[in-house]
Amino acid sequence: MTAPKDDFDPTLDTSIKLSKQLYITDQMTLAHKISIENIAKYIADIITPKITALEAKDAELEAKDAELQSLIDGITSGNIDNSPTIQYILKQLKNLLTHSTL
Repeated sequence: MTAPKDDFDPTLDTSIKLSKQLYITDQMTLAHKISIENIAKYIADIITPKITALEAKDAELEAKDAELQSLIDGITSGNIDNSPTIQYILKQLKNLLTHSTL
C-alpha cells in the first residue's frame, strides 16, 4: 500500500533510503570485522605455531651445519685426530680389525 500522492514527504523518503543504506553499510562493516577476526584467529592458531616449529627446525639445522663445518675444517686442516666423529670411526675400524680373521 502506498501513500496517496498528496501525503508524499521527500524528506521522509530520503530518511528511509539513508537508513537502509546505513543498515547495509553496518552489515558490511560487521562482515568485514568478522572476516578480519577470522584471519587473525587463523594466523594465531595455525600459522604462528608452524612458524615457531620452522624456526626451531632452522636452529637445529644451523647447529648441525656448524657441526659439519667443524668436521670439514678439521679434515681440511689435517687436524682430524681430535674430532669425536673421527675418533668414533677409528675405534669402530680398530674393533673390526681386531675381530677379523684376516
